Amino acid sequence: DIIWRVDLPSLQVKEMITGMGSPRKIVKVADSKAYISDFTSKKIHILDLETNMLDGAIAFNGWSEEMELTNEEVWFANPELFGGPRTEKIFIADPDTDTITDSIVVGRNPVAIEVDDEGFVWALASGNPFDGDDATLVKIDPLKRDTLKSWNLPGAYYGKLALENDGDHLAILLDKVYVMETATEQIARLDGFGQEIMTPYGIAFDKRYDDNLWITDARDYSSPGKIFRIDLSVFELVEERPVGINPNDLVFY
Repeated sequence: DIIWRVDLPSLQVKEMITGMGSPRKIVKVADSKAYISDFTSKKIHILDLETNMLDGAIAFNGWSEEMELTNEEVWFANPELFGGPRTEKIFIADPDTDTITDSIVVGRNPVAIEVDDEGFVWALASGNPFDGDDATLVKIDPLKRDTLKSWNLPGAYYGKLALENDGDHLAILLDKVYVMETATEQIARLDGFGQEIMTPYGIAFDKRYDDNLWITDARDYSSPGKIFRIDLSVFELVEERPVGINPNDLVFY
């Protein structure tokens, strides 16, 4: 599998990086170094940003997915492989030594991590509907390694988090989309768009407009998908666009 380096905004391909099993996410951990999580290789790849070549790896016995850099540490999620062993922890790596230094139990099937402006870590474990395990959202003090608060939600086989730029809202994707107002830490399901949004598959906040959440819709996973923009200040659908098959993420630059 390949990572492509492209120019913006032309998207002209400039370079490709190979040698990974199934690369998932990339995070810059130093001026000349990045980590790449992997679905199948049982390792986190180390990328030299000066040469754009792989330069070693951190061994990890499982699937590594979402990653966030905070307090000079990399926090990463460890989802379950279908039919594989149960997972309940997020892990912490030291980019100075390229070693895993700690782990924290957050709930079954950890899938997503976000870090807010105050430095708190938010982790989502999506649970397992087949076994009746709920999803769990936890708020963690990364310095003390303490879980400050947790919330239970209906379980799903996957999940994602998205934090608004000003930190006012945290969006939670499971089988449905939920929105937390971070000032009150109250969670509400995003209802009222059932006729438009069939299968929510990705979430992201728009950097251009406050309170605007984009949701990707995979529809039936084989037909062209759609993306929707919802203004959370009035809970109205303000934009809809057709896209390709299985849209699962959005990036703003």
